[in-house]
Amino acid sequence: MPNLPNFEKCCGCGACADVCQRNAINIIENRDGFLVPQIDLTKCVDCGMCERSCHILNQEQIRRCEPTNSAPFAAWSNDIELIKRSASGGVFAQLAVDFLQVSNRAVFGATMLDDQTVRHIEITRPDEISRLQNSKYKQSNAFGVYRQVKQRLSMGWEVLFSGTPCQVAALRHYLGENEELTKRLFTADIICHGVPTNRISQLGLRKNRAVKILTFRTKSRGWIRGNRSTYLLRNGKIKECQNRRSDFMYRSFLGFNFLRKSCYDCKYADIQRVSDLTLGDFWQWPRRKFNNRQGISLVVVNSAKGRAMFESANLTRIATTWRECLPPNQSLFMPTNSNIFYGSQMVHKLDKLPFCLQYLVYQNGFSNPILNWIYTKIFNLATLRLRLRKQKIRRDTCNAVLRSLSNS
Repeated sequence: MPNLPNFEKCCGCGACADVCQRNAINIIENRDGFLVPQIDLTKCVDCGMCERSCHILNQEQIRRCEPTNSAPFAAWSNDIELIKRSASGGVFAQLAVDFLQVSNRAVFGATMLDDQTVRHIEITRPDEISRLQNSKYKQSNAFGVYRQVKQRLSMGWEVLFSGTPCQVAALRHYLGENEELTKRLFTADIICHGVPTNRISQLGLRKNRAVKILTFRTKSRGWIRGNRSTYLLRNGKIKECQNRRSDFMYRSFLGFNFLRKSCYDCKYADIQRVSDLTLGDFWQWPRRKFNNRQGISLVVVNSAKGRAMFESANLTRIATTWRECLPPNQSLFMPTNSNIFYGSQMVHKLDKLPFCLQYLVYQNGFSNPILNWIYTKIFNLATLRLRLRKQKIRRDTCNAVLRSLSNS
């Protein structure tokens, strides 16, 4: 039987399934709502290919970008319609649209399907970019995509691949040292806070009496003060959550209490990135005079390929500093680890609780503003010492990274 990482270390990237020539590995959702590999021992011949393709088991082979060669920018698309449909500054959408202006090119990214699952898909036309836009607070199933990317590269196509840092690392390791293929590959990862259990979205649908989540983030009230989750209700009406503090999906995701266990020890939440470009929201950007109401993206250029793509895109670009962008983006220098409670392996037990108790535990609060304020005050006082300690670790780590960057 293959000696693959257990759940506490596995990131659910799916590369092991793609590399298996006998289709002995499938990617399924476990009892806690996370993607995991399932091995069919009747097909497995112990060839070891899945172990060799696992980037978690082969960290010493993962090529990382030197941070001294990286540069951070604030940026947004100059296409107002494109940026409105994006979660923040529309940088990835603009990069993809510009990339696809040339024939024999493909873009791979995450989309939410009609059955509410999130999968990686391929697009080859600029007018398909809406399928990949906006945030998805669920882990994308990339099973099968690594093979597709390799096939396109083998055909001489150029490929832009977007995903979480672990998915980008999985793809690069899957392709190996084949420079003939990788020279045509462009990668963009996100500033990833971790992937939550799929039970959160399922509970969100029940709580809102909805049949579908249309978007996880909207901009009807702008980027910073905008609405959050948008639902298609059972009666056919559309509901936009007006208050992000009472939006179940938003609050549950930002609680960081129900992420994959491996996310709390992420190998890629580090200033040494694995992709050509790193993208995310540029919250708390101090230069307010440049603020774009529809969203500002933080872009970290990590390679020469990334710089060429970034500089040729239809974007507004403003150089920033590490001191401006690192403090509000913890996942750029250390894993998300500020939570009070780890519940990633207790989801199946919570499923047995009454709906109202599940809702309370997942959200870590109440939707009622007054009750939520009271609960938050009590919770913060009870956990003050632990929270202060974790804040100090975050601050000290950030300062250490800034010092290393300034000294190099």
